[in-house]
Parts: sequence; C-alpha cells; structure tokens
Amino acid sequence: MYMGNLSLPQTNDIIAEVTKELNDMHRYQVTQKLNGSRLKIHIDSATEPLTSWLETFMTGAFSPNELEKLSDNFQELYQPASKKVTVTPDQDIQVDGSTKQTAKKLGTWAISNILQKLDHTENQAKGLNIIENEKLAIHLGRLAGQTGQLGESAIIPLGELGHIYLSGRTGSGKSFAARVIIEEAAQHDSMGILILDPRNQSFGLKIPEDNEQLLNTYRKFGLKKNDAQGFEMNYFAPSLGIKLPSNLKSLCTGHNIISFKDLDDTERCELFSNILSDIFTKLSNSQSAQPRLLIMIEEAHRFTRQKLARDKHTDEAARKAENTLDLIMREGRKYGIMILIVSQTLGDFTHSARTIRQNTTTRILMSNSDREIEYASEFIQNPRKISSLSCGSGLLHHPGWPLLQIAFRPPKSKVWEFSSDQIRRIQNPPTQPTQYLDPGTQSLLTVVLKAHQSDEAPLNTTEAANRAGLTSKRKIQNCLTDLETAGIITTEQLPQRGRPRVITLNPDIISSTSGQNTGQIQT
Repeated sequence: MYMGNLSLPQTNDIIAEVTKELNDMHRYQVTQKLNGSRLKIHIDSATEPLTSWLETFMTGAFSPNELEKLSDNFQELYQPASKKVTVTPDQDIQVDGSTKQTAKKLGTWAISNILQKLDHTENQAKGLNIIENEKLAIHLGRLAGQTGQLGESAIIPLGELGHIYLSGRTGSGKSFAARVIIEEAAQHDSMGILILDPRNQSFGLKIPEDNEQLLNTYRKFGLKKNDAQGFEMNYFAPSLGIKLPSNLKSLCTGHNIISFKDLDDTERCELFSNILSDIFTKLSNSQSAQPRLLIMIEEAHRFTRQKLARDKHTDEAARKAENTLDLIMREGRKYGIMILIVSQTLGDFTHSARTIRQNTTTRILMSNSDREIEYASEFIQNPRKISSLSCGSGLLHHPGWPLLQIAFRPPKSKVWEFSSDQIRRIQNPPTQPTQYLDPGTQSLLTVVLKAHQSDEAPLNTTEAANRAGLTSKRKIQNCLTDLETAGIITTEQLPQRGRPRVITLNPDIISSTSGQNTGQIQT
C-alpha cells in the first residue's frame, strides 16, 4: 500500500467512516443476521454477542494488546473499539498432549478495514487503469473533490458492485448516471443487458447524442464529440405492437429494452413479474462467479404497491411483482444476475418492499431531499452532503471502499423520451427498393434525417450543407438534386428576406435516423 499521495482529510474521513461502522455494527449488522442458526447459538451463549460474531464471521475483534498499539492517528477509534475487546489464547492450549483450544491470533477488523479503504483510495488516485478482465472495468466519469473540482478518472470494477441502488430527485442527473452505467456495461461482450422501462426513455440508447450543449461538455471527461453513439439494442413495446419474444427466457442474453408505456398498472406488474420469473428460472440452472446479466429497473416504484391504484387485481399483481423482485435480489447474484434499481427515494416503496434495497451492495446517491438523507444516515458519516450535490454528481457507497464522489460523464446516447410516432418511424422502416447515394449526398441525407427526428424542420439548406461538410456550391446543388430526384426531400424558397431555401423530408419516406453512413437508404 502507498499512502504518500493521500491527504490528511482523506485519511480522517476514512477513519470517521470506520468508527461509525463500529458504533453501528450491532444495530445494523448483527440484528440483520438473526436468521442464521450459528449466530443464534453464539447469542445464546455470550454476554456480548458482537465479539463472538466478529470472531466467527469477521476474523476477530480487538485484543487488549492491539488496543495499546493504536497510534495517535487512530485515537478516534479507541472509545468504540475498547467496548469490543475479547481475550483469546495466542498459543495452543494442550492437555495431555491433545490440543483443546487452538491459538487465535485475532486480526483487527477496524484497522484492516481502514487499510483496505486506503488501498482503494490510492488505486483510485492512480486511475485504476488496470482492472482484471473478469472485474469488468467501467468508466463512470471523474472523481470530484470537496469543492467540486474534478480529479482522476472514476474507473470502477462493475464485477464487484453487486446489486446497485441509484436514487435522486428530478433534475439531479439520475437518468444520466443510469445511462452511463448501461453504456459502459454494453461494451463488455460477456455482459447481457435487460432494461425494464415504464416509459420510452431507454429507446434513446439506440440513438447518438446530438445535443450541442451536452456535446460541448465531453472534453471535460476526455471524450470527443464523435464519441457520441447509439448502441445495438433489441426494442420491445407491446403497446406499440412491437411484440416480445414468445420465449421470455431468451431475454437472458443480448441487449434488450422493454417498454411498458401505456400498459395499465395490472398489465405492467404482471408482465414485469413474468419476465423476471422466466429469467430467474433460466439462469438458476447454473451458478456463476461473474455477473452475466445486468437488469436495470427504471422507476422501480411503478412495479410495487406504494404508488398504484389499490384495486384487488392491481394489488395482487403488484404483490407478485414485489415478491419476484425480492427473490431475484436475494438469490440472483450467485447465478450472475445484477440488478440496478433506479428510483427517487426510499419513500417510493412500501415497508415490505424496502427489504429489496437491503440486498443492494452499492448505493449511488444523487442530489435528494430529507427523506433520502434519513436513509443515507445509516451508512454515510455526513448524509446531508447529498442535499448539496450538483447536477450530475453522486456519492457512491460500497462497503469495501471509501465513499466516492463522482461527477458522471455525459451519456454517449440520447437521453430523451421519444414519442410513439418517432419510435414507429425509426423502428419500422418500410421494405422498398434500395437507392444508392454517393458519400456527399449520403452525408447531407444523414443531417436531414437527424433534423427530422428531432423535429428541427424545415432545415435551412446552408445550415444542412455546413453540418454535412459540403463547401462547394455546385456539390451542394448536385446533392440536393439527387435527393429531390429520388423523391426523398423537397426544397422550397421562403418569402422572407434573403429568400432562404429550406429542406423538408418527404412524408412518404420513413427511415432510421441512427446516422449510419452506409451509402444507401430505403426509399
């Protein structure tokens, strides 16, 4: 371990965090383990159950000698640690040549926890440039300091995150953060992705980001504007007639988005439960030490009872959805299933559904209100910090790491809720003869299609030519003529000053706006 680059505030923060863990350990850890029979035996036979539990499950508590060795830097730990002393033999106890009690050279849990977190902080300071392949490195953005300044790249091992809970109020950047996690996971071929979206927002994963204001922020995160990209995703939306596969178990592999938009509460919860149930049945046939499917649940509260109309059928469907999610949260990890739950706050869940969040290993907290601060106080030393986070910044809490503040990079794909008409236009192009176009004409067409998709119409021909990189007036005119002759566009001179000429896409032409420069178009 190298501690040369660590500041005193960083070290103090970690010591304070571990001290809080010591103080809270019995309340938040021992009491949650009472269903284990081995723990019951220790509680029945020990006056201080915590020391026995530490000895059995965490390789030991403090011994008196260990307490004496605490340096001045660790005096903050002394008071909570002194209450948790246990005396055990440091040599084997033998009677008549037989060992009756083996030596127990206890490790100091709190100190080892501090050193582990310092190690991780040092690795973060180095950028975590080397992460084992099986850990699935993902680049979330940049580490942020106390005053908001940006530091090193935040490169995290996805394979160590376990189930993830992501919360934040409207406008906190929660959707951007969730999108970044999915985009990064999608770059690992071994990782399947399934997105369960009550709306149509995840459809934007298929479309490159084209918002100029957002693209201008790429440089701060080491990205270029041409890094914007769409991702290959299978899209299913029953309400739009884009049907799910007959075998839901096939959703275990590949990259899939399911939109529940316009389904009523009962239909949404029933379909949600059926999908998760079939996936669990399929993957539970074999265990996996590495994650192989990431399931993101957008607006997770919309699949539980708390926010739904409480009629008999809906209540039953929501209860079934909660139970299925609870099962996959509790048992899914050993089969390689990761869950990313996205919601605004703990208050969105019923009391019974809150057990779902207790099975998350990693919490990402964006800017939020007092309701979420109360929940965060269970594991963060200064929970009110989340109320002052800037848009796009979040606190990442993982039990084995120091608390990380991350400024999430901007998404590469478009975070936008597309209308049903836009989705149909993009998703279902007609099959007609292929018209081949030269590269310059194709570039101009790509600009026109993108403008049409974002409802930026009619488009000025000069602006379109600039975006397409066309500088020759003759070339511009030839490209426009080719597109008009093919029946793809129409152009018109407006009566305004300067007689600007504008381009309108022919309403009979419906094509993909993914911006792929293939040199051909369906016309």
